[in-house]
Amino acid sequence: MAGWPLSLWLLFDTLAVLLIVLTASVYFDYKRAGIAKRYLIFTSFTLIWFLTNSALNKTVHVHHYSIGMLAVAMLAYQNDKVTVLHGLANGVMIEGASRWGYDPIWPQSSKSLLIYIP
Repeated sequence: MAGWPLSLWLLFDTLAVLLIVLTASVYFDYKRAGIAKRYLIFTSFTLIWFLTNSALNKTVHVHHYSIGMLAVAMLAYQNDKVTVLHGLANGVMIEGASRWGYDPIWPQSSKSLLIYIP
């Protein structure tokens, strides 16, 4: 990322802002539907699980497929916007898995307390 040209930084910034706007929009849709609390609890548990495993293992490698899977888990079918977002997240998951494979998020390291079973 350090060697990116200005065009890639502009694209990255645009996509980051779009992601924030869409996340806020989906949150307010979920709040209006009365399901935001469930998704916030799920997000909290997922974040705690990720941070705990990361602290124990010290090595983290996030893949396309894991980002797509988390996004798919967070999206409900309530309207056209969420359905399109679900399709995009599913595409990210499939593209990442088919291109790079299903490698572990927490690769085994010498400091790991986790048991890795291939």
